[in-house]
Amino acid sequence: MEYYPHDYQKRAIKFVIDNPKSSLLLQPGLGKTSISLSAVEYLINSLEVSKVLIVAPVRVASMTWSDEAKKWSHLSSLKVSRLIGSPAQRIKAINTKADIYTISTGNLAWLVHYAIKTWKKWPYDFLIIDESSMFRNPSSMRFKALKKVAPLSSRVTILTGTFVPNGLLGAFGQMYLLDQGKRLGRTFTEYKDRYFKPGQRQGHVIFSWSLKEGADQQIYDAISDISLSMETKDYLDLPPRIDQFEMLELENKERYDEFKKTEVLQLSDDYELTPVSAAAMYSKLVQFSNGCVYKDDGTYEVVDNTKLLALCDDVVELNGEPVLIGYLFRSDYERIIKEIPHAVKLDSDATIARWNKGEIAVAVAQYQSVSHGINLQFGGYNMRLFGLPWDLETLIQFIARMDRQGITRPVVCKYYLGKGTIEELIKERLEGKAKTQDSLMAALKKELSL
Repeated sequence: MEYYPHDYQKRAIKFVIDNPKSSLLLQPGLGKTSISLSAVEYLINSLEVSKVLIVAPVRVASMTWSDEAKKWSHLSSLKVSRLIGSPAQRIKAINTKADIYTISTGNLAWLVHYAIKTWKKWPYDFLIIDESSMFRNPSSMRFKALKKVAPLSSRVTILTGTFVPNGLLGAFGQMYLLDQGKRLGRTFTEYKDRYFKPGQRQGHVIFSWSLKEGADQQIYDAISDISLSMETKDYLDLPPRIDQFEMLELENKERYDEFKKTEVLQLSDDYELTPVSAAAMYSKLVQFSNGCVYKDDGTYEVVDNTKLLALCDDVVELNGEPVLIGYLFRSDYERIIKEIPHAVKLDSDATIARWNKGEIAVAVAQYQSVSHGINLQFGGYNMRLFGLPWDLETLIQFIARMDRQGITRPVVCKYYLGKGTIEELIKERLEGKAKTQDSLMAALKKELSL
């Protein structure tokens, strides 16, 4: 296919070319993969780079980048080698002559170890970090691995549509991979001390941080010179998404309330569930809201069917119109598939292709399993969310699999939430995080328009 980039895509391509260290904060659906590959094609043909390493979520690394390179005629000269499979297969892919090498975040530490042990010089002069928000935790192994090699690439670009889904603390790790602390601080501690103040704490342990007055704008200003921010609503004429929240009164709400109050839940066979920590208690309340509670041995017991019955009624009312159901727990999937036997789990390239061809009426997918790099906009426009994830990025990315360029009707996204349960708190927290994310995107756009 011939590639005819939109004006905003031309601007983004030029931004990557002009800035050896850059962050593209593009919301899902704006074409960051084709933008990045177009910049790569230009830089390789102009002899500015020779080898590109792309770090991405596993499915994106194994499929999306190579598929996109094959899709457009101007990228036909680019050869992609995928570092996937067994260690032997990855080593073979490393030694294959190519322009672009893709590797999953899970195998990144292996590659860095291999490089230190095998090579005298880091061979990749252009590093692209796809879904860089996965590196926002500077204590994670993946961040520490990339921290060793990112300075060795003359060019580094980070890509994400959810830069700070859980607040501005997450900005440090991603920006550090670009400038080694030049803009936000040499260490995470320095960053926190400069822009934040301690919130909840117990003794010397600090559980939360809040921004100092005016610190958010200071952070935006500090990173604006190497950041290009774009929101879908500004560049794509998508049908407006319809969000519906169905607040359900659980049939066993009294039992839920008693469990919440006493932290003891009596199950069958005289099994007494007693969560050992606040985090465990929160998890059990979320499970209860969805209708099942897990025991310590990994088995689960049904405690409420309110949500499941509401979902099944909705599927019947759709009368064959395709619907994608997102779920949290294995127990959710097993109960849904039992009540809707013709439902198909989207867990492979084949089932995703069938969905996009309109061959599946009811599809089910765990939120994180299709949260990055998958296009689902061609198979339908109905989404049903069986419970809410705590992580805003996961939620945004899941919805964006369908609500993206190519959709021809408004996506109807319906959430089933337990009234008066912990899910109301989760909804409130997610909305608060979204405001932070939106504030950053708006501030950077304003800076770039001056």
